[in-house]
Amino acid sequence: FPYTTLFRSLAPRARSLDGGTPVVDVAGLEQWAATASLGALPEVAPDQPFLIQFTSGTTGRSKGAVISHRAALSAALQRNRHDLIGADDVWLNPVPYHHIGGSCFVILGGALDGGAFVVLERWDPQVVLRLLGLGVIKRIGGVPTMLVDILAKLGDAARETGLRSVALGGATVTQPLVDLIDKSLGVPVLIGYGQSECPL
Repeated sequence: FPYTTLFRSLAPRARSLDGGTPVVDVAGLEQWAATASLGALPEVAPDQPFLIQFTSGTTGRSKGAVISHRAALSAALQRNRHDLIGADDVWLNPVPYHHIGGSCFVILGGALDGGAFVVLERWDPQVVLRLLGLGVIKRIGGVPTMLVDILAKLGDAARETGLRSVALGGATVTQPLVDLIDKSLGVPVLIGYGQSECPL
């Protein structure tokens, strides 16, 4: 495929499939929300579709897996119940939303227990370091390489960040990495297996 074919907006296609529900690019979501009229929230059954999560495509072409409301919320709930979540938590999400970890575990995890949520437009170690330096971020997650990178840059200042836990997934999490996080940060490490088709 040509490069431009892979990265064109899917919003026009989504609008043609849906039948009236507003479809907005994420970049324009804030502006749309400021002008949209309030309406009644729909009643949704637990087994109704919540999200079409596209698989990584490691065994072939990427496939859209339909995730129900129950599955998505259960995944986030289980992630939180294996951690010590507080109402004053501030979550930092450095992983993309098209990944099951970013879309279900982190976004819904933060919302379920009333924590604040910090969004990064893209992975930028310098921005993450600056945010951690403020001392308000309590939860962070990501793939192992992200944490290795951050810990190397933090050095002896790692414990001063005030983090309460680290969640990892998306690649093999080795025992030496868990030991490094324990030594550097002194916090629990949650390891998730976020299969797109079955986020639990």
